[in-house]
Amino acid sequence: KICIFFCQKDKKTKCFCSLCGHEISEEQLGSFFTQKPIVIDTSALISRIVSKDLATSKHLAGCDFIIPSIAYEEMDTKQPFKKLGGTNEIQYIRQNQKIGLINLYEFDVEDYSDVANDKKFLRVIKARDAIMLTQDSNLAGFSSIGNFVIYIVESKESYMKKLEKLKNQT
Repeated sequence: KICIFFCQKDKKTKCFCSLCGHEISEEQLGSFFTQKPIVIDTSALISRIVSKDLATSKHLAGCDFIIPSIAYEEMDTKQPFKKLGGTNEIQYIRQNQKIGLINLYEFDVEDYSDVANDKKFLRVIKARDAIMLTQDSNLAGFSSIGNFVIYIVESKESYMKKLEKLKNQT
């Protein structure tokens, strides 16, 4: 699991190791994110991390993104402000596909109607041998069972404090 966040101070996205907090430079990441397609979940769309990154650090430039149909369904249930943010993010992603900065694919999850929403995202990841981009801690937890996750966090400091607190509880 790699964590990504938008650094207000530097006005760009940054990545760090979810275990030790070591910042991962753009050079160290290289083309890491472009090796597999990235499934974007609803929380990632609402966070607008893709547009923040493509406008600043460009860690995600050149990536293949997959938006499962369940993301659209989940966004329809969100408050108007969050729904608007997610809709704007999809438009931004589509614009960047048109100019060739990224690739975008849709994935219909009709066949998964008997499955809970989080598991629909996981099935897409397995079907496409993909990476998960999420701000949802439950989905990010699936990295422990072998799925690679790019976990969107508020800040490095707040994430590391929560991690330390969890370590102290065990």
